[in-house]
Amino acid sequence: LRAATRGSIAQKLAEVNENVRPNQPVFAMVAGTKPEVKVQIPENLIGQIWRGMPATAKFQALPGQVLKGEVIYIGVATTAAATTYPVTLV
Repeated sequence: LRAATRGSIAQKLAEVNENVRPNQPVFAMVAGTKPEVKVQIPENLIGQIWRGMPATAKFQALPGQVLKGEVIYIGVATTAAATTYPVTLV
């Protein structure tokens, strides 16, 4: 298999020896230079978030590191499971 661009495998979508259809994805790739972080913001806080707003993200897997970015997307409807809004940072 060859990818159309350089990147890293983010998720395996098919198993070894599994039959797949033509054009069926077997891997999900991350090819961008800026990773996206998707978060859920509670309804009572969403009014304080705007596109272009500076943001930071911390991950347990990266102790002591703070990643800086900005809000690029704010969902206009709550998610089905809770009263939170999807927000994407880069």
